Amino acid sequence: MIRGARHKNPGLILASLILSLILAISLLSVRTSAEFPISQPPTRIVPNFVLSPLTCLNATHQENTTSDLQIAMVAPIFTATPYDLYDTGSFYAFYHKYAGDTKPVTTDLDLLNTSLSYGWANGNGWGASSELFYSFLSLAQNCGLVLGRNLSVLTDINVTNGALFSANGSRNYDALIIGFSEYVTAKEYAAYEKFVATGGTMILTDSDSFQVEVGYSAHSNHEWLIGGHGWAFNGQVATPSVQNFFNQTNADWLASSLCCFHDYVYTGATPNRNNPIGRVLSQTFGSLVFKTYRSHEENAIDNFTDTSIIATFRDTSGIVVAAYIHRFGYGRVISSGVFLDDILSSDLSATHFMVQSLVLALDYENAEPPLPWDLT
Repeated sequence: MIRGARHKNPGLILASLILSLILAISLLSVRTSAEFPISQPPTRIVPNFVLSPLTCLNATHQENTTSDLQIAMVAPIFTATPYDLYDTGSFYAFYHKYAGDTKPVTTDLDLLNTSLSYGWANGNGWGASSELFYSFLSLAQNCGLVLGRNLSVLTDINVTNGALFSANGSRNYDALIIGFSEYVTAKEYAAYEKFVATGGTMILTDSDSFQVEVGYSAHSNHEWLIGGHGWAFNGQVATPSVQNFFNQTNADWLASSLCCFHDYVYTGATPNRNNPIGRVLSQTFGSLVFKTYRSHEENAIDNFTDTSIIATFRDTSGIVVAAYIHRFGYGRVISSGVFLDDILSSDLSATHFMVQSLVLALDYENAEPPLPWDLT
């Protein structure tokens, strides 16, 4: 969606330099070992690892254990790139200039082909999800997660190039944490869907995921629009087209699609005690969570099959905006349903949501189907 330009925070310069080093090191740590044949559901021996919410959230002590379970965070460089320039250049200058046009456009097409150098300048490739990275990294060590051992940092580029799977097709990771990832390549999108279908857990902290397809060239270090945000681009002409390129397939395996952009005011969310994450949120915070979330952009659930509500957001729209778990294939998608990056540093219940999502993801990897929790 079109949103206000995000201003850079000079106070993050040092953190960004550190992040650059972390990214460089962690890219070397992508695993190649095979763990799950694609044709079989996940069966695991319980590893010597426990994620303790108490440990993760208040650092009263640390678990001196190791984990053979692998978690990866993905920096959304393909989304950070067009948003860095916003209406002064790149995709959004084109969107704004030709908003409402119903005929093919052959001018200003250079705006639809943008250097990734702009994305790296936007929170080192994290863009609007910089808050997610820094907030989670501050929890990681107390959660028993160590960069280069059981926690990796990838980018859209790595995922596009096949980093989620080994040569024989097995998954390299057990859980993925993905922030605001509106723009993806076709290979990246297919990799995420396969990751979940073969038993992985994908945690989406933000709404508006996987809406626009882009192309990417390592040779030119550019990305270009292919379809979405109202346009289709073949390199020679831009033609009015659909707003959300992947919506039809998103409904199947993500279970929700973008519905709202600063349309409603939210007054927190009601946790569902029949859901494992909702139950913990309710026990910890009572009948209302995510109290500081107001309005940005949200997804509505449009596939309730194998979907369990974590917490339903309160508003007057009548649309079901909720955090949820959706089972797809042998895996699951855990989604906040909203732009949770807005409150990760200000709302403790949002932090609990992140930690409990990982707890559930790792618990699932430790158990043979059927699941240790019920989605009904």
